[in-house]
Amino acid sequence: MTESITFSKSPFIRSIQKIVFHKAFTNTIILLIMINAIIVGLETYPNLYESYKNWFL
Repeated sequence: MTESITFSKSPFIRSIQKIVFHKAFTNTIILLIMINAIIVGLETYPNLYESYKNWFL
């Protein structure tokens, strides 16, 4: 599937669009979501959470 990206005429919005549509931006967001999921999962272990609760805050 091929998507057509229409860039805005506004220079500011166009620069933001270039950042958001960049592959590195997408990969960074996915990485942050995965790290967050791991942290939330680790918080479900009471012994681990008590030992490292300062890291979770």
